[in-house]
Amino acid sequence: ETAWLLQLLIDDPRPVVLVGAMRPATALSADGPLNLLQAVQVALSPEARGYGALVVMDGQIHAAQWVTKLATQGVGAFASPGRGPLGWVDDVGVHLPTACGSRQVPFAELELPEQWPQVPIIFGCVEPEPLVLSACLNAGVAGLVFTGTGAGQLSAGEARVLEAWAGQRPLMLRANRCGSGPVHSHPEDERLGLLPAGSLNPQKARGLLLLASIAGLDCMALAALMTQCQLVS
Repeated sequence: ETAWLLQLLIDDPRPVVLVGAMRPATALSADGPLNLLQAVQVALSPEARGYGALVVMDGQIHAAQWVTKLATQGVGAFASPGRGPLGWVDDVGVHLPTACGSRQVPFAELELPEQWPQVPIIFGCVEPEPLVLSACLNAGVAGLVFTGTGAGQLSAGEARVLEAWAGQRPLMLRANRCGSGPVHSHPEDERLGLLPAGSLNPQKARGLLLLASIAGLDCMALAALMTQCQLVS
C-alpha cells in the first residue's frame, strides 16, 4: 500500500525502492541483510529508472501496482498475482527485462492534509449485514471500497441500501476478495454510483480513493483518471 501511494504521488525517474524482512535479525538465515543489499542494487541500477516505486524482496523486483503480501510466514511472502515480478536480483546483478514504458503520476502536485479522509473497506460475504454500509453512509465517509464476492459483486442487500440512500454518495469502488483477477464494469454500476477497481486489490483501491478524495474528484473525474492511467480496461 505504501509503495502504491508513492507510485501515485512521486513524479521522478529515480526509483523509490521499498524493502523489508520476513525473519528477525536474530533468526537463523535472516533475510533482511540480503534484501537490503539487493534493494540498494536496484536503486542504483540505471535499468530501474522510470519504474517509479518498486518492492524488492527475496531476490524479486515487484511493481507497486501489483505487489501484495500473500502469506504471514516465509521469505517468499510477497508476490504479484496474475502478473509476476518485473525482474530479479542475483549474483550477476539487476535484471529488468520488461521495458517500463511511460508512467502516469496523477497526484504529483497534490498537497496532502494533516488529517486524511475516511475510506473504509467493506468485506463481502454471503448475506452481509447491511448495517455496516448504512453506518458508513450515515457517517459521511469520503469513499468506500467493496470487497465483493465472485467478480466483485455486491449483495442484493447492499444494493438496496445504496438505492434507498437519499444523501450524497461517496466515491465507491468495487474490488474483489479473490486475491487476483480484474473487476470489470457492470450494468448496475452507474445506477448505484459505483466504479470497478480493475486489477487493484481492495487495499490499493482504498489508496486511490484516499488521494482522489483529497483532490476533490467526483465519480466521473475518477473514472476518467482510471482510464487515463490504464487502471481499468
